[in-house]
Amino acid sequence: MRGMTTETRITIEAKDVLAIEFTCPNCKTQVSIPLKSFSGPPIRCSFCNPEVQKQWLTPGAADYTQLVQLVNALRAFAEPNVNGNLQFGLRLHIRQP
Repeated sequence: MRGMTTETRITIEAKDVLAIEFTCPNCKTQVSIPLKSFSGPPIRCSFCNPEVQKQWLTPGAADYTQLVQLVNALRAFAEPNVNGNLQFGLRLHIRQP
């Protein structure tokens, strides 16, 4: 007799993502930016002492641009499919907390 296997998966839709959170590796301060008001990622910690502060990102660099593109993609897929062009459902499978 074969045993039954169960699997628990956690999935989210783009509309479930409300904000992007950045954590300073130095002081551990967390800054959460809502997707609705996201205009670009922070380039450094605004709470650290300027003498120990390191720049995280450079505007225009690949990683900076990719973060902006990620947020734009999440925004686009979070909107209802008003034009009817999207022929599939999209969910992200995330690791179990």
